[in-house]
Amino acid sequence: MSRKKQRPAPPPPSPLHLSRLAQERKRERITLLVGAVAIFVVLATVGFGYFYISILPRWETVATVNGTAISTGYYASLLRLIAGPTPSNPSLLTTLALQRAIEAELVVQRASSLGVSVGPQELDEYLQVPPEPKGSTSQSTPEERYRRYLLQVGFSRPGLHRMAEVSLLEHKLLEHFSQQVSKEAEHAHLFAIVVESEEQAKQVVERLKAGEDFGSVATEVSLDTASKDKGGELGWVPRGVLNLPQLEEAAFALEPGTPSDPIIVSERYYIAKVAAREVREVSESDQGRLQGKAWQQWLEEQRGSSQIVDSLTPRRQEWAVARVSR
Repeated sequence: MSRKKQRPAPPPPSPLHLSRLAQERKRERITLLVGAVAIFVVLATVGFGYFYISILPRWETVATVNGTAISTGYYASLLRLIAGPTPSNPSLLTTLALQRAIEAELVVQRASSLGVSVGPQELDEYLQVPPEPKGSTSQSTPEERYRRYLLQVGFSRPGLHRMAEVSLLEHKLLEHFSQQVSKEAEHAHLFAIVVESEEQAKQVVERLKAGEDFGSVATEVSLDTASKDKGGELGWVPRGVLNLPQLEEAAFALEPGTPSDPIIVSERYYIAKVAAREVREVSESDQGRLQGKAWQQWLEEQRGSSQIVDSLTPRRQEWAVARVSR
C-alpha cells in the first residue's frame, strides 16, 4: 500500500500579516463603538426631547407668589377647569387661568389676615361629593356640579385639596365682605346726558343754562339708550356703586338741581344732575355690587403688596393647552 502524502503545515503568519489583522480588528471595534455611541446619542436625544417637551414642564413654574411656586401641572388643570368639559379653544383662556392661579394663591396666603381659615374636616367634607342624581341634572345645585367636575379635571391630590381650600376660603371671604356692606347708605337721585364730543357737551350746558328742561334735552341728544327715554334718569344710586369715579364724585358733590360742567368719562362727555340726596335702604342688587367691589379691591391690595413673578413661557403654555385639548 502506498502512503498518502501529508500536506505541509501552513507557514506561520508573518509579523506583517499579524499587524494587518490586528489593525482590521481594531477598526472593526472602533466602528462598532462609534455605531453604538451614535445609536445611544440618537436615542438619548429623542428621549431627552420627549422628556423636555412632554414630561418636564409639569414640574416647572409658571409663576411665583411671595416665593411660592405655581407648577405648570397645576396651571394646566386649572386651565381645564376654566375651559369646561368641552373646551373649544383653551388657548384663549391662558392669561385668565394664570390670573386665577395667582389670585387663588393670594387667597390662601392672605385670608388669615381677615380671620378666615379652613380646617381639614371642612376640606374632607367638601370633597365628599353627592352622587349624580338619576335623570335630569337640574336636581343638583351649581356648587355640587362644580365639585363633581373638580374631581374629574385631573388635579393631583395636593392640587385638588388646594382648589377645595380656595373655594371654601373664597366663599367665607365673600360672606365677610357681605357683612361689611351697610344695609343703609346715602343715595343720589342721579340724571345724566351723554354726548360724544366736548363741543356737543358745551352746547348741552348752554341749553340748560338758558333754561331748557334737563329731561327734554336728554331725550333729544343723550347717547345712553338705557336712560335717554327716561329723561336721563339713572335712578337712586348708593355711594360706592358706580364704576365711574368721576361721575360718582359729581353725584355726591353737586348741589341738587344744578347741572354739572362736562365730565370726561371713557372718551365720552357726561353732564350730570342730582335731583335729591338722602339715606335709603340699599337694594339687594346694590349690596351684591358693593360686596363685589370690596372683594376686588381686597384682591388688588393683596396683588399690590405681594411679589409676583410671571414665568409662563410659550413652551409651558403650549404644554398646558395640549393637555386640555386632548
